[in-house]
Amino acid sequence: MQAVADSFAVFQDCATATDIKIHRITCPEYINRDPTSSAVKWHTSPTLQGAFQIARRFASENGIKYGDCHLCKVDRFAVSRDLWKVSEIKIHSIDCKWYVDRNPGATTMEWCAVPSYRDAETKARGLSDEDGIGYRNCATCRPSELEALDDSKPLYMDARQQCSMCGKYIRGVIETEGGTYRMFDIDDNAPHNHERIATTDILAAKHYASGEDKSRKVGDMTLGELEKRISSISAKSAAMKMGTYLHAQHGYPDRGFEKNFFKRAITVGGSEYYITAKLDDVRDGIIFEAKFPGDKKSSSKSLEYARDQCDIYGWITGLSRCRIVIHVLNSNETTEIDYGSNHCNGERLVREHVAGLRPGPAGGAR
Repeated sequence: MQAVADSFAVFQDCATATDIKIHRITCPEYINRDPTSSAVKWHTSPTLQGAFQIARRFASENGIKYGDCHLCKVDRFAVSRDLWKVSEIKIHSIDCKWYVDRNPGATTMEWCAVPSYRDAETKARGLSDEDGIGYRNCATCRPSELEALDDSKPLYMDARQQCSMCGKYIRGVIETEGGTYRMFDIDDNAPHNHERIATTDILAAKHYASGEDKSRKVGDMTLGELEKRISSISAKSAAMKMGTYLHAQHGYPDRGFEKNFFKRAITVGGSEYYITAKLDDVRDGIIFEAKFPGDKKSSSKSLEYARDQCDIYGWITGLSRCRIVIHVLNSNETTEIDYGSNHCNGERLVREHVAGLRPGPAGGAR
């Protein structure tokens, strides 16, 4: 296995005990260092998290602070642009495995490292506007959940932030590099978790439910069943990418997770659930929902799906006016339909779906 090259360096002044500083490996202060000096020490690390752990330890032992070098401006985030798939622009933490394992010589993938999340978001937004596609945070490293650092708070370790569901202030913790992101209540350190269900999961269960036994293992399938399963997964993946592309081309680009994101809490059987929705657009109090059926025959099913979707969206947001845009691909015809959201039906669909997830005689195991 090829060793990972060091990317960061920590400066420790043993003589004067000044603040610990974290540098990039390309910083002039590190390049021009005196390797023979006993008055200062340099400690290198392949990851930013490792560098911060080193800096934190020395700062704690000597009762001093630690922070970034003001000369080289340590990059904490990276933006990726896939020129081959033309998929979403993604924002990563600098320690994300996709960035660390990248191929610098690849011509189909562009990377740009920046010091702050604001810089990363500005870069991603510009690229998404240029390509007519959306941008979002990497699902692997989840950079939006990493708070900007100061001299007293190490990256990944313990960040005070607001829960995106209930709005309470919590502690977000990643204890090890690449570890699971966990949330805790600030007062009593109890785990802070929510049951979340996406509107698309509710609609898929109603409109696209199949009799396929998904509990069967690959080793128990025949070759024909395995081929069918692979084909189904590939078709769904292709449909999702095509849907993102079509939405962007017709004026509904994905502007990231936070844009047009809504949620509403509901209690079923004594348990609280957050129902989430990512709307195509909301303008002047009107919910816009676009569908792209392949032909007129399938447009009626798309309309039925969109009406249920608008009913749930309306229940979540409190809005009633909706506009459903149906664009038939093979005929290139577009129809706009004004629709009044039925909040009662939206809540009914949600409750029926949640009840089916709960354990009991009428529902499966959650």
